Amino acid sequence: QNQSDDPPSLLTRRSFFGGAALVVLGTCVGWRFFLPARGVRFDGLSCLSQNEARLLAAAYETITLEKDVERLREAVAFFDAFVGRLDSRTRFELKAGLALVEHSPFLFHGYLGRFTSLSPQARRRVLEGWRDGFAWRRPLYGALKDLSYLFFYTRPAHWKAIGYGGPLLPPGFSNPSIEKRYAG
Repeated sequence: QNQSDDPPSLLTRRSFFGGAALVVLGTCVGWRFFLPARGVRFDGLSCLSQNEARLLAAAYETITLEKDVERLREAVAFFDAFVGRLDSRTRFELKAGLALVEHSPFLFHGYLGRFTSLSPQARRRVLEGWRDGFAWRRPLYGALKDLSYLFFYTRPAHWKAIGYGGPLLPPGFSNPSIEKRYAG
């Protein structure tokens, strides 16, 4: 008999539960990856989105072990101003890299969820994976580390811990003989 004349097959219990399991799994995965990151809200951002700001704050917290929320806010304000001074191509590439880091725990490390939703230990392991990973991943880790250290070590509160006494000359100091010599 011709197969096109057969009535459509009925839905079996097995196919129903198999499909339902896929729907539940897809919903759980979608829920973990496509919802916006949660955490501290950063106000006054001019260049970074909330998700990018949260990712930079999480990376800064992981790299420098900073826990103070106010210092995290200061760091994010610094990062926002820094990214705002970048040319448009570099800014685009950095933001694309930040999106990749945000979603990389599952892709490269086997963690379910976004970078910003992981525990501090898991975030550390993910960043170590970026540091030790393929050559194309290392520059992005270097950018996160350099940006974090740029903010961290330019703050007077951290100078004592590294034995730095501060600038030799106070801010605004002017020596007339030096100014005259180099005036042209």
